[in-house]
Amino acid sequence: MRLKVPFIFIAGLLVCSQYALPQAIGQGVLLNQQSMQNAGSANVQSPRTVQPSSSHAAGQDVQPATFDPNATPRSFEESGRSRQPFLSEYAGYVTPGVALTISSPDPAAVIYYTIDGWTPTQDSLRYVNPITINHDMRVQAFAVEPGMFASPIVDATYILKPQPPPAPKIKKIDDNILHQGTALRLVTGIDARSDSAQVGDTLLLKLDENVMVGDTIVAAKGSLGKATLTRVERAAPGGKPGVISFKVESLDVHGISVPLNANLTLAAPDVAAQAVKISNPSVVRISGTLPKGDEAVIEPGMPLIAIVSADTPLH
Repeated sequence: MRLKVPFIFIAGLLVCSQYALPQAIGQGVLLNQQSMQNAGSANVQSPRTVQPSSSHAAGQDVQPATFDPNATPRSFEESGRSRQPFLSEYAGYVTPGVALTISSPDPAAVIYYTIDGWTPTQDSLRYVNPITINHDMRVQAFAVEPGMFASPIVDATYILKPQPPPAPKIKKIDDNILHQGTALRLVTGIDARSDSAQVGDTLLLKLDENVMVGDTIVAAKGSLGKATLTRVERAAPGGKPGVISFKVESLDVHGISVPLNANLTLAAPDVAAQAVKISNPSVVRISGTLPKGDEAVIEPGMPLIAIVSADTPLH
């Protein structure tokens, strides 16, 4: 009988420990979870934080702070970060020559920027005057307010708008005479190809500006001019390009022939010369003959300048 009492006592301890150990572990886990929640909630601003009241008994759990997704975030001033600067132009297509300004909500802020695609730093250009956009560019900038960290970077890419063709030019003369040496702008009026044209063929031209005496147009844009083909060479094997040369002869102004002078040549790309230029025998070996070169093609609307070769009265 004496041996049964200690055995029963030890068995009771084992039974108690069987239930007490998981409970203690569970309370420890609960305590750790509670501590992590309290620690995490301490870093989150929330308008609905529940504080313990005097009615709570000592040791009673307190509901942790909760996060409100609709809450207003902290301001840049509160976070120590400067506010992002503003660009005066929206990204995208802009008119050539537009002046781009960069500004900050804080007039005392210093603004740094780049226009070459590299990320700006405080070693970059400091903004002082407006930036003239005369080519496609990517503008990035940030601001540093006094005593604050740098702001987020504002980033915009600008592309120049395609410009309409220039308006017809107006050339004014003081009297009714087109003087020798006057430069006139013309454009080609028809096609001409080196594989079909012949020396002596006529090339049609058109005046590309109005010629005026005072307020009177004496030679209207579109007046017809004449040129004659002086050289035609067809493309050939071995990369030889086609060639067309012509001489500008005259411009017809209300039945008056104005003598002009200009000699122009159009040659297709020289395939042989390009091959010699770009090939490096140590790297590239060209085998076989070069293909036939390209033909020279004159298309309507190609501009050229011709000079008046003699004083010509215009009525």
